[in-house]
Amino acid sequence: SRGIRIPEDVSIISLVNDSALERLSPAIDRYGVGDRLVEALARGVMSLFANESKGLKRSILPEAIAGRSIGPRSK
Repeated sequence: SRGIRIPEDVSIISLVNDSALERLSPAIDRYGVGDRLVEALARGVMSLFANESKGLKRSILPEAIAGRSIGPRSK
């Protein structure tokens, strides 16, 4: 029997940014927030200590991290 090929037969996108995904063949496309999450949390905590109420009202959107696991769009 024939196996499933990535990305020719199926595309894979991970919602978890794990460095192990880079070492797979093909590397898996994924989403991540990187250092932006740590920076935003640090700013939020510092704002709380400074008695600023806006400290934790932030959205951190993930960014796409390219791998090679997304095939061409089907027609």
